[in-house]
Amino acid sequence: MYRWLICFFLCILFTSCRKQALKDSKGYYRILSYGYPDTAATEAKDAIADYWKIKYDAVAECMVDQKLVDSVNTMNEATYAALEQEYGKNWKVRYDKDIRNFPLTSATIMDILITNRMFRKELDKYCIKIDNVNKMVRMLKDNTYEVTIYNEELKANNERCFTVQVDTGSRTVNLIK
Repeated sequence: MYRWLICFFLCILFTSCRKQALKDSKGYYRILSYGYPDTAATEAKDAIADYWKIKYDAVAECMVDQKLVDSVNTMNEATYAALEQEYGKNWKVRYDKDIRNFPLTSATIMDILITNRMFRKELDKYCIKIDNVNKMVRMLKDNTYEVTIYNEELKANNERCFTVQVDTGSRTVNLIK
């Protein structure tokens, strides 16, 4: 039943948006996916989503048929063409490089943060130990990232504690709050 609904959705989408890129109301390009998700790359894709204006929509899990695969590929081809028009011919190489480099970038961000006095004072305000920092990173532009710090123990309240902007080029940290 679930597969038929997905196929129906894709057929409607395909016939109404033939050769048009999938874009949502916020201007994000939507890339359709199926199969087991690449969990290692998910955090990186989420971190660079705002910078690249690309989000992923899972339309099926592991059980797919050729019709679904063909529909997804057709829709994604149109989206890739639009992305190439917006970002240039080598957009995919640069995008994949951002994803591949994200673990190192995330480690660099933490290195900058743990040596910053202001950051450590903010952690103390929220009773967060330096070795137990939960964060969400978002790429703003080259070398500039927004990092939101969470305290999982504050679920009853707002678990979001504070946000900083980190420039990995100049190794500076600014409190956004």
